[in-house]
Amino acid sequence: MRDQRHFDPEVREWMDTAVTPDAALQGTLENLRILNARFGALRMARTLLAPILLRESPLRWLDLACGLGDIPAHCLEHFPGAKGRVEITAVDASEATLHFARQHGAGLPMRFVEADVLHYAPDFQPDLVTCFLALHHFSTRDAGRLLELAASWGARLTVFADLERSRLAILGIDALTTIWMRQPETQNDARLSIRRAFSFEELGDLACLSGWCGFEQRRFPMFRQAIWLGNAT
Repeated sequence: MRDQRHFDPEVREWMDTAVTPDAALQGTLENLRILNARFGALRMARTLLAPILLRESPLRWLDLACGLGDIPAHCLEHFPGAKGRVEITAVDASEATLHFARQHGAGLPMRFVEADVLHYAPDFQPDLVTCFLALHHFSTRDAGRLLELAASWGARLTVFADLERSRLAILGIDALTTIWMRQPETQNDARLSIRRAFSFEELGDLACLSGWCGFEQRRFPMFRQAIWLGNAT
């Protein structure tokens, strides 16, 4: 696999270094929620998960590196019939982030677990495993480990969705955070995220090297992409 990502483990996104649930972190997470809503992440999630969420059967959903948990929360609100059938376990390494995630997910069938996803083992058999917009936070080696780990749980459907790096995407994010979303933390993290994201070809190669046999891959609007293993039926 030819890896052209610019990933320096010594350079971290601001939200990955936050240790207290303060106003700055809350603002950053809220900005990410707005970006997800306005730039295609929620639509992508609905498209990918609609078949499995519309099934008339119980569903145990494991969401990795959940952040604010706004994407699974949105899916439950969009598919209200799923609320009584779905149990979500959302995992993130940051207790500070989970402080706000618990507030955001209040009243929904979601439990939040503080854990490093690379060393996490679920205490149940998941039917659905997802990881939204977090793979770029990992080195290529660790991203591959996470793909292998997620596939080993044998879920009916495993989905990883993230940004797609390209020259146009980098220019677009730089312009967006120059004209709008100019908070220093958001500006830093957004620009670093798109440069660390996998290209479409790199993500496909990584899935193959991680043992994902028979996976599917698709581009989505606004510099998004997804790979998935299994099916929703």
